[in-house]
Amino acid sequence: MDIMTFTPDQLTGTDIKNINEVASAGFGRKPDETMLRDTEAHIASADEIQLATCSGELVGFAFYRSCLWR
Repeated sequence: MDIMTFTPDQLTGTDIKNINEVASAGFGRKPDETMLRDTEAHIASADEIQLATCSGELVGFAFYRSCLWR
Protein backbone atom coordinates (compact mmCIF):
# COMPACT_ATOMS: atom_id res chain seq x y z
CA MET A 1 0.00 0.00 0.00
CA ASP A 2 1.20 3.50 -0.83
CA ILE A 3 0.12 6.65 1.03
CA MET A 4 0.71 10.02 -0.60
CA THR A 5 -0.04 13.52 0.70
CA PHE A 6 -1.34 16.35 -1.48
CA THR A 7 -2.88 19.79 -1.25
CA PRO A 8 -6.27 20.27 -2.92
CA ASP A 9 -4.78 22.12 -5.90
CA GLN A 10 -2.50 19.16 -6.67
CA LEU A 11 -5.38 16.73 -7.26
CA THR A 12 -6.38 15.84 -10.79
CA GLY A 13 -9.91 15.35 -12.06
CA THR A 14 -9.27 11.61 -11.96
CA ASP A 15 -8.18 11.85 -8.30
CA ILE A 16 -11.42 13.68 -7.43
CA LYS A 17 -13.51 11.13 -9.36
CA ASN A 18 -11.79 8.26 -7.55
CA ILE A 19 -12.20 9.91 -4.13
CA ASN A 20 -15.88 10.44 -4.89
CA GLU A 21 -16.32 6.78 -5.83
CA VAL A 22 -14.71 5.59 -2.58
CA ALA A 23 -16.70 8.11 -0.51
CA SER A 24 -19.94 7.11 -2.25
CA ALA A 25 -19.29 3.42 -1.60
CA GLY A 26 -18.62 4.21 2.06
CA PHE A 27 -22.06 5.80 2.36
CA GLY A 28 -23.74 3.08 0.29
CA ARG A 29 -24.59 5.58 -2.45
CA LYS A 30 -24.03 5.85 -6.16
CA PRO A 31 -21.41 8.46 -7.16
CA ASP A 32 -24.00 11.00 -8.38
CA GLU A 33 -23.75 14.79 -8.84
CA THR A 34 -24.92 15.54 -5.28
CA MET A 35 -22.25 13.31 -3.82
CA LEU A 36 -19.63 14.78 -6.17
CA ARG A 37 -20.45 18.35 -5.10
CA ASP A 38 -20.18 17.32 -1.44
CA THR A 39 -16.86 15.57 -2.07
CA GLU A 40 -15.52 18.62 -3.94
CA ALA A 41 -16.54 20.89 -1.05
CA HIS A 42 -14.69 18.71 1.45
CA ILE A 43 -11.62 18.64 -0.78
CA ALA A 44 -11.68 22.43 -1.17
CA SER A 45 -11.87 22.94 2.61
CA ALA A 46 -8.93 20.63 3.35
CA ASP A 47 -5.38 21.79 3.97
CA GLU A 48 -3.91 18.38 3.17
CA ILE A 49 -5.27 15.21 1.60
CA GLN A 50 -3.84 11.73 1.94
CA LEU A 51 -4.58 9.09 -0.67
CA ALA A 52 -4.01 5.40 0.03
CA THR A 53 -3.59 3.19 -3.01
CA CYS A 54 -3.07 -0.53 -3.44
CA SER A 55 -1.81 -1.76 -6.82
CA GLY A 56 -2.59 1.68 -8.26
CA GLU A 57 -6.23 1.68 -7.09
CA LEU A 58 -7.52 4.18 -4.54
CA VAL A 59 -8.61 2.32 -1.41
CA GLY A 60 -8.85 5.15 1.13
CA PHE A 61 -8.37 8.83 1.75
CA ALA A 62 -8.20 11.39 4.55
CA PHE A 63 -8.76 15.15 4.61
CA TYR A 64 -7.03 17.37 7.18
CA ARG A 65 -7.78 20.99 8.00
CA SER A 66 -5.18 21.44 10.74
CA CYS A 67 -2.89 19.43 12.96
CA LEU A 68 -4.84 17.28 15.38
CA TRP A 69 -2.58 18.08 18.32
CA ARG A 70 -3.04 21.86 18.28
